[in-house]
Amino acid sequence: MTLPAYSIDRVPIEEEQQKLTTTSVYTVRVPVQQTSSMLKLSQRLPPLTNLAHIKRVRPTATPLSLEEQPTAAQLVDVVLCQCAKITLKELQEKLPAGLLPVQTHEVPAAMPYTRAQFDEWKRLWPVTFRPPLQLRELQNLDPKEQAYVERMMRLAQEQRELCVGASRVGVVVADPRQSHEAEAAAVVARAHDTRERGNPLRHAVMHCIGLVADAEVHRRKRSLPDKEEEEGGERGEGYLCAGLDVFSTKEPCVMCCMALVHSRVGRLFFVDRDAAAGGISRYAMHARKALNHHFTTYHCRPAGGSGSGSESEPEPAADAAPEA
Repeated sequence: MTLPAYSIDRVPIEEEQQKLTTTSVYTVRVPVQQTSSMLKLSQRLPPLTNLAHIKRVRPTATPLSLEEQPTAAQLVDVVLCQCAKITLKELQEKLPAGLLPVQTHEVPAAMPYTRAQFDEWKRLWPVTFRPPLQLRELQNLDPKEQAYVERMMRLAQEQRELCVGASRVGVVVADPRQSHEAEAAAVVARAHDTRERGNPLRHAVMHCIGLVADAEVHRRKRSLPDKEEEEGGERGEGYLCAGLDVFSTKEPCVMCCMALVHSRVGRLFFVDRDAAAGGISRYAMHARKALNHHFTTYHCRPAGGSGSGSESEPEPAADAAPEA
């Protein structure tokens, strides 16, 4: 049995790595029979902002009074509103007489994106766990897809060997719909770093995207049906690399990551991290909220710990541009 050449791990997005932060809310403890009326009352108070993940009602085992010893199901804490939106005095004026004193609770300020976050945050206050569809659909690569990644990365390494000078990066752009076909069918373009030829912008990723553009121009020059032309080509997106996979021997820099965003790439796979200038490691360009496109990114660590798949390569000379 052939062992995998790489250990492939998805690079988490920022939200998956965030620590627990809290915000303050007012709550009131009432018998469970009063839950509905308290929720109706809360509708007349300032609405909760960015707290859709918080459950408005929490069961409690605390007795209503020393004389009464109700079960846990008989008492609940109800979230009324956020402390930042109304003073305690203003809130008390809006509440009916006879209630227990209003309390202040800290609740998670953000929704949980991972099971670990959910397990930690729900201990503070009950929350819902509905990770975005994008994250729910992401699973470990199956053996066929692992083999596809390794084939494409081998081609990228071959491109890297063609480099001259210090900037040694190889890149392949492939169509995942053809991942189980022959390499010739899957590969859209392949390129290597050519900055040594005098153009400082010819990073491997930029070079490869340029070749994809050349191929698109060639395709459109053929007798393409008008309908397909109008729909933006076979992928139907109207962007150069919509839905395509990019395989790079090194983590792209910020400039190259922006090119991937503008081209609407589907996935990025890279081997060597660039802690100094990498657009993923330093700026999470694959999932930055301010950008209008995100792409799934995988870090491919060479099996057996060989190579520099988990570390940055040596820093380039001071007068050299960051590698792509």
